[in-house]
Amino acid sequence: MWGRLFWVGLALVALVHLLPRLILGRDSYVTIHDNLDIEFVLRVLAAQPGRIFSPEAQVPELMGGLPRASYPTGANLSTLAFLLFPPFVAYVVLELLARVAAFVGMFLLLRDHVAAGGSALPRTLVAMGFAFLPFYSLYGLSIAGQPLVAWALLELWRGRSRAAAFVLLALFPFASIFPTAGVFLLAAAGLVYAGAMLAQRRWVPLPAAGLAVLVLGYLISDWQLISGQISHEFISHRSVWRQAGSPYLYDFKTALRHSWANFYWGSYHAASLHRPIAVAAAGVTAWWLLHFKSATRPSFLWLLPAAAMASLSIGFNNWSGLVPAWDLVPVLRGVNVRFSWLLPLIWFSTLGGVVLYAEAVMKQRWLAIGLAALQMGWCFAEVGGWSGLQPERSVNYARLLGSTNEDITETLSYREFFSPELFDEIEAAIGAEPGSYRVGNVGLHPGIAAFNGINVVGGYHQNYPLSRKEDFLRVTGGELSKSKKLNDYVVHWGNRLYLRPSEGQRWSLNTRPPSARRVVKDFDLDLQALRALGAEYLLSAYEIRDPALLSKLELLGSFSGKGSPYTIDVYRLRP
Repeated sequence: MWGRLFWVGLALVALVHLLPRLILGRDSYVTIHDNLDIEFVLRVLAAQPGRIFSPEAQVPELMGGLPRASYPTGANLSTLAFLLFPPFVAYVVLELLARVAAFVGMFLLLRDHVAAGGSALPRTLVAMGFAFLPFYSLYGLSIAGQPLVAWALLELWRGRSRAAAFVLLALFPFASIFPTAGVFLLAAAGLVYAGAMLAQRRWVPLPAAGLAVLVLGYLISDWQLISGQISHEFISHRSVWRQAGSPYLYDFKTALRHSWANFYWGSYHAASLHRPIAVAAAGVTAWWLLHFKSATRPSFLWLLPAAAMASLSIGFNNWSGLVPAWDLVPVLRGVNVRFSWLLPLIWFSTLGGVVLYAEAVMKQRWLAIGLAALQMGWCFAEVGGWSGLQPERSVNYARLLGSTNEDITETLSYREFFSPELFDEIEAAIGAEPGSYRVGNVGLHPGIAAFNGINVVGGYHQNYPLSRKEDFLRVTGGELSKSKKLNDYVVHWGNRLYLRPSEGQRWSLNTRPPSARRVVKDFDLDLQALRALGAEYLLSAYEIRDPALLSKLELLGSFSGKGSPYTIDVYRLRP
């Protein structure tokens, strides 16, 4: 049923991802941007005792304390893992499960549907390439598990494997994120299902039942989120997004340009690394056009406009032409419409169709194998994605090989990023009971202190009360007035409420700090407003040399070492 190549491919996928984690452990690299700095910390905090299934609980560590409904649902694999395992182990488990599900799902989808009738080797190589994509593992199976959902719905369409299909569809909502990928997968599947029925002029009830199972699963798994939205527990900071005049709105031409960039490069959080696929699809399509009269039409052609439409959704997500619609239905301002979450599934299904066509119609089996192997190697090397990202696997294998390349040595390991031993020393120096005080953070992601049990003002969060941002702007307003770019970033977006000096707005918090500490000479913070948010201390990884600010602070000590890359000055706010 599965074949030897399936098991070889599965073993290689698991080994490739586990090897650096097993050897390097917590000294391995884990993606920081939109990962360790938010999603990881949110799940660690949500999984603390007494919180995970308690909608009435308060989570005090971030943003001065937020209701439990603002955090990831407890009825989800990506949160439950942090209840069952230590944080780093939970991450590795989620990473492994995502890779295994990605390989198995794509293998099944190709074998039984997209590339049915093709040989095993190209199919296995394509599935391995899909499993090698740089998924954000904390999204669970949101992207990695999409082929399993597609397989299950197609099986129901054909009246096969009913029990397995319904089980997969019932479990998927508890292993994926509804507001990100889940809602768009449901919408796309519904559209394809409706289109197929119209095209064939027949009613097929089983897929409708499968979609109903998905919807019911999300209603159960995301009940905390849904109930919070219905009850309007607070006015979200997202409610002021996309106002007329916002610098983050695009005109029509800019929206098209962003759509093209997404079609060419792929999505930032749902990397598809698909450029070899696009070239291969164009080549096979050209061959078909040259043999139009005698050759069968490629089945994958409809997937290319699907990829284009998914890319348009992200390009026009911020189109200024939608302002009247947002004014009419304000709740839509805070909704990101991103069918681009489906691009990895679309592009790799396209590749499955390409290799089948090359093998079955063009009679070029070695071409099919070569195209599949090229894409697998491309994904293994993690090339062709957005610039500025540091793919985990590439960095960790470079670390294993002892690379001295600056791009590798400047990355922070998991242990270095959170620096738990250093923060133990800082907590001991403060001397108060953990959780009884709050701190502000300068030059550090606030999530680092929150992970280490220190309550912080500000932070990085995707849904919090608008009033918190307004309070925070009283602290940073003077500093933000020095930089329009930084002011727009907070006022018109505001997921990150950081104490960031305008002179250091380009200093990265995601890489190793330079040996010579960064110096802040002019930093306009309203410490009275900061104290009103409950802050009693200020932690700074930058050397503050602003006399006016220092006159209002009392230095308790400077802390470094303990295997940490940071030097952190700890100040008490003077009365």
